Amino acid sequence: MSNSDQPRPTTNVSNNTGSNINVGENNSIRITSGSGAGDTEVQRELNKLRARIQAEAPPETQSAALNRVAELEAAGTAVEPDKITMRLVWLWFSKHLPGLAGTVGSLILGPIGGRVVEAVGDGLTAEVNRYFELDQPSLS
Repeated sequence: MSNSDQPRPTTNVSNNTGSNINVGENNSIRITSGSGAGDTEVQRELNKLRARIQAEAPPETQSAALNRVAELEAAGTAVEPDKITMRLVWLWFSKHLPGLAGTVGSLILGPIGGRVVEAVGDGLTAEVNRYFELDQPSLS
């Protein structure tokens, strides 16, 4: 029996949760990721914020708050961070969930703010702080 006549093994995979699968012989897996360590920190902090919303926010505002976190995530992790959306998200939290506004502000000025400064150039931390005016919200 030649190699072409031999039955080939088959493999079925179900319920894969994002793991790598390697079937066969002499295979290798190379994992590359476009996200850097800063993005990992951003994701970790966003997940902490989501957990706090689920634990602390009234049920009637949880969905809207989680939507704002999704907006913040998209705005803060974009190639060119959207500082207007980030400010609007912070203002929403200041008005609707003031107990979490400080956490949102810290996230914006911390890991996401670092991305903003990188995107617009070094030495602009004061400008980012001034723009967001995180110490005194203006809701009008």
